[in-house]
Amino acid sequence: MKRIYNLFITVAILLGWGLNGFASNELSKYYNKDKGFSINLPSMWEVKEGFMGTTVLALSPQENPSDQFRENINVVVAELPKKVALEDYVQANVTNMSRLLTDFQVHEKGQLILSNTDARWVIYSHRMGTLNIKVLVYVLVQGRRGYVITCSAAPEQFPKYKSKFEEIVQSFKFK
Repeated sequence: MKRIYNLFITVAILLGWGLNGFASNELSKYYNKDKGFSINLPSMWEVKEGFMGTTVLALSPQENPSDQFRENINVVVAELPKKVALEDYVQANVTNMSRLLTDFQVHEKGQLILSNTDARWVIYSHRMGTLNIKVLVYVLVQGRRGYVITCSAAPEQFPKYKSKFEEIVQSFKFK
């Protein structure tokens, strides 16, 4: 399980590089039968499957040539070796992030229901090189699968993206 957490952290860090922007408010349904979920992603964003350990990754388009960070949403689905309690899975993820990310700091935590399932969310920040990144992550467990939905933005852009991230994550459904 430690390997899965390390992979998740590495993917979350690497996916943040690039550019930013919501070019459209339209959403398109992404469906993954093998992993048992669907989620609506911005139609103008670049969508990649199976990129660096993610099930799906959506990257915002470039707003202007000087952008240094590409806002993104990704879903990582982990096959767990045994049934894991949600709180334990969340704590393991937070613990690993605190060990692996530079200047990791939790700002807020909460709980909600996604797809009729208990979920937890955490807003945190960290630094990668000279870039500061703010992240809204959602964690769910269903059966022997752990689902982590990560929404990343540059700190100055985070308020602009937060409500859109929340809207997108509310569309997450188990299938």
